[in-house]
Amino acid sequence: MVVAIIRNRRLALWFFGLSFLQACALAPIVSVVPPEFSLRNDSLFGVQPQLISTADIHQLSRAQKSAFLRFFNDSVERKSPAHERVMHFMLKVLQDFEYQDATFTASETLARGQGNCLSLAILTTAIAKLVKVSVSYQLADSSPVYALDGSIVVKGVHIRTLLFDQGWRPGEDRLGSRLGSVRIDYFPSGTQRFLRDLTDQQYIARYYRNLAARSLVLRNYPEAYWLTVESMQLEPLSSDALNILAVIYRRAGHAEQAEAIFNYGNKVFPNDLSMLKNHRYLLARQNRRDEVAALSIQIAALNDPSPFYLYKTAYAFYENKNYREAIRIYKKAIAIAPYLHEARLGLSLSYYQLGDKRMAEKELQAAIERAHVPKTRSLYKAKLLALGGHTKNKKRQAIHE
Repeated sequence: MVVAIIRNRRLALWFFGLSFLQACALAPIVSVVPPEFSLRNDSLFGVQPQLISTADIHQLSRAQKSAFLRFFNDSVERKSPAHERVMHFMLKVLQDFEYQDATFTASETLARGQGNCLSLAILTTAIAKLVKVSVSYQLADSSPVYALDGSIVVKGVHIRTLLFDQGWRPGEDRLGSRLGSVRIDYFPSGTQRFLRDLTDQQYIARYYRNLAARSLVLRNYPEAYWLTVESMQLEPLSSDALNILAVIYRRAGHAEQAEAIFNYGNKVFPNDLSMLKNHRYLLARQNRRDEVAALSIQIAALNDPSPFYLYKTAYAFYENKNYREAIRIYKKAIAIAPYLHEARLGLSLSYYQLGDKRMAEKELQAAIERAHVPKTRSLYKAKLLALGGHTKNKKRQAIHE
């Protein structure tokens, strides 16, 4: 089997959880919901809107199709099997590809040259279908990738695609086949851990869940609800869908329905940290201290790889003007997640309060380099400019004195 390593970038499929990370649940996926338990309450969220279809997700423009087919039928490329030519096209496209924490359709991904690893899997699928190359999907994990999005913390779990020679037929053992295949890994770190194969339905369900999570961030709860429901039509039950659905209910003011889903979800996926933490958050808002304490014990017994507990602890020290301790804890968070620009900003502010302008500027520059959102980068650059000006004014003042 040929393994295709595309680019050394953090191209991750994002799963969302309120205020805390979305853990990788390895519990078995349950395919049915008990008849006595209803996940849905459509009447709370109005009429279902028109959602993008699976066909439209993989649709390319006429110009995009022509460009791919020209490449595919090039005299040099035609010397390679079809599935390898699909891989070669993706390598070409991704030479200048920019990671962005967003999920796009195939056409959008190709036009923008941006997206996450699910966007890339969608694009790969779209072009493979044009030339009848079979595709399958794997879920993989490596070094955990976390990000903040307002009150949402996300953890990256990675999807990769396998392309098969055109001679492969459904029902054959894909990996055991003598026919050629290539694996395209959109997050090549060398430490990937295979989690499981994905069905076509599970793969596309993640598109709708990613959109649902984005709508949740934007507080468009009806849209988030219907997108989650759409994902569950494809994958009837998953910890990610349950978690998002419960958070939607809670944020929309339906705490009783949210709690029912958390209670059920925690039975089916008892080790899902994200769901446990979101459940605890709901109980804490209701001042149910004994139940909060019980969930806290359950959470403490699990291995939590998230750097955000450290981040929040460091911020608390900063707020209490204990800047040296804040620096120490921020550094621990960065040791787990060196790309975490929020912790770099925290370090910068802490150094500034201690009068170490050189380190403050250094960490702020590091925060700029690690921030993907243009608005955030602009904000950090403005802070750096102000800090640089402040430092120069201090130097001028010292010279004149």
